[in-house]
Amino acid sequence: MTTVLLWLGVLLACSMLVAVACERIVHVYQQTRSRMIAQRYGPLIERTLGGDRDARRALIASPPRDRLGIAWLLVPLVLTDTSRDRVAPVRDLFQALSLVPLAERLLRSRFWWRRTMG
Repeated sequence: MTTVLLWLGVLLACSMLVAVACERIVHVYQQTRSRMIAQRYGPLIERTLGGDRDARRALIASPPRDRLGIAWLLVPLVLTDTSRDRVAPVRDLFQALSLVPLAERLLRSRFWWRRTMG
């Protein structure tokens, strides 16, 4: 009986070690990806909000997998500066990037972790 409990304890400790390692790997991946998106699209967003049409076309042509990351870059801009001159171009960019339907789809999800992103 003692041997079984010992092996059960070792098994639980190993499974916890694997769970923590997987969580850390996912966290590093997400941080690296968000940094990459910020470096790639941050200057384009600033130029787009400044009125550059070529930068706007480049943002609209971005891959769909990067659009949620672009949204994460746009939202703080609106939260820090709520003037109409800043909000209107961001709203137009949200609509041009088809982020509104994405947000609505996330909000309708049955999974709570997807609803929090919407």
